[in-house]
Amino acid sequence: MNKRDLQFLQQFHQYPSISILLRTHRNMPDREKDPIKVKNAVQEAKDRLLTEYSQRDVKDLFDRLDRVARSLDYKHMLDGLAIFVNADWDGVYHLPFAV
Repeated sequence: MNKRDLQFLQQFHQYPSISILLRTHRNMPDREKDPIKVKNAVQEAKDRLLTEYSQRDVKDLFDRLDRVARSLDYKHMLDGLAIFVNADWDGVYHLPFAV
């Protein structure tokens, strides 16, 4: 992630949008925990949105988030992970520093 990426992300003002940032691991055995951490973070994001929206209202957003989470390659993680999802765009950034 660089300055251009941050400027790109700042242009999105849709609500709801999901941002998940968490620490990941480059090496085993700590890397084995990363899929569980991502799954829990995704569920927490969904639970928080469901306090404001109905399941029907956020279904497409949740589908997009689930697709992104399923696409992650845990063998190539760095020290941090950033997942961004909104109605129009989704992206994943592997960060070389702990979040």
